[in-house]
Amino acid sequence: MARIRSIHPAIWTDEAFAMLSMGARVLLFGIWTEADDHGVFEWKPTGLKMRIFPADNVEVSSFLEELATFNVVRSFSHEGREYGAVRNFCRYQRPKKPNYRYFMPDEFR
Repeated sequence: MARIRSIHPAIWTDEAFAMLSMGARVLLFGIWTEADDHGVFEWKPTGLKMRIFPADNVEVSSFLEELATFNVVRSFSHEGREYGAVRNFCRYQRPKKPNYRYFMPDEFR
């Protein structure tokens, strides 16, 4: 379920964020709305494409690779499913009533 998220002003000067292409930046903001309150999301490029870029002819897989290359997101598997975790998610998002829907590996906390 998508959530309303705020864009923290400090994100614009985050070095990793500044290195991203515009499409990868938009994907990151879209992932924020899809992620749980730890910043964990399902690593499903087709599903992310349908929810974040429904009217655009873009390749979400390449944007995910770019986000991973710049260490903005990290992928992991849990119980046979693929997930991703957003770096510094809790630095930029502070929900009042956190809801953790997905597993988060200890090394990602």
